[in-house]
Amino acid sequence: MSTIRYVKVEGSGIKDGSSWADASDNIQKMIDKSETGDQVWIAFGTYSTGFQMKDGVNVYGSFFGNENSISARSTGNSFLHWDFKTPTVLNGAFLFQYNGFTVETVCDGIVITNSAWSVEIKKNGKLVNCIVSGSKTELINGINPCGGGIFNAGGAIVNCKITGNTNNAVSGGGGIYNYEGIVRNCTISGNKTNTGKGGGIYNYRGSVINCVINKNIVSCSSSAACGGGIYNDGGSVIGCIVIKNTAVSPVGYSSSGGGIYCSDSSNSLVRDCAVRNNKTMNEVQSGNGGGIFRGKVTHCILTGNSSGSGGGLFQCIADNCLILNNNAAIYGGGVFEGTTVNSTVAGNTANYSDGGIYNGTNVNCIFTT
Repeated sequence: MSTIRYVKVEGSGIKDGSSWADASDNIQKMIDKSETGDQVWIAFGTYSTGFQMKDGVNVYGSFFGNENSISARSTGNSFLHWDFKTPTVLNGAFLFQYNGFTVETVCDGIVITNSAWSVEIKKNGKLVNCIVSGSKTELINGINPCGGGIFNAGGAIVNCKITGNTNNAVSGGGGIYNYEGIVRNCTISGNKTNTGKGGGIYNYRGSVINCVINKNIVSCSSSAACGGGIYNDGGSVIGCIVIKNTAVSPVGYSSSGGGIYCSDSSNSLVRDCAVRNNKTMNEVQSGNGGGIFRGKVTHCILTGNSSGSGGGLFQCIADNCLILNNNAAIYGGGVFEGTTVNSTVAGNTANYSDGGIYNGTNVNCIFTT
């Protein structure tokens, strides 16, 4: 039979963690005492010490401190899974999984904020209903943290909000560095990286599914910036809303993929996404692919994106897409080169030449002004 252990900020009673009345004040101690199948419940409040996850021990936060079930936790908005009325906050503290686990292990209902190191989730680890915000990673003593908010190496990030994080280390991903993992039903907003790759997410052979990628920024002081919303390296982006992201490069470099940058054109997939109002920019020229740069793009809507060339798409393989009202400062308001099939290209503009499509192969497409 599994055991539940309880934690409060200052503890209570004899502090052995056996009940809310005798709650411990030490999260890690309760996790370490637990075995596979056990749970640790953490009451609301701000904790300055983080914790390391343990194989098979599920951790739940954001309790008021008198509940008898996980479902009894109170949320402020039924549509925002992370919006608990009594949040458990790790302020300036870490949360990590040292190795891959043998069974699925959940961390649910925790707010991680103002950390100097990204949350680490690995195989069979699952971060659920959490907020990761205000964290800032740097290159520390030669160690290169991955992702400003989260490094997900084969685990799952589900129903989470990743916002206002910054990655100044060598790796990319202002919000998340997703290495062969899953990111599902999350909001990734207001993150930035100065490393040139992935303002919101660096996605390496992973899956980003049904997420909102909003107002993220990628920049770099010494090279091209790629992927304001997502830097997609051989992975899949499916059913996402990618909106108002920006790729910014310095003078002499061309930024690419205001919404999504696909570095591996043959294996990077973007499907069933709405890519809107993203842009590339710099001091002299305004880059390539305001919406999406390269990759396989299927059943997507691209509208209101802007760039130097390819306001909507740049050198993509696009099928069954709506490419509407995008703008290029130079060539190809809708599409620059690539292959476009069974798509509608309408209302796009280019300040210099070819508002609809510039060069490339077009098959069975509808063109309107």
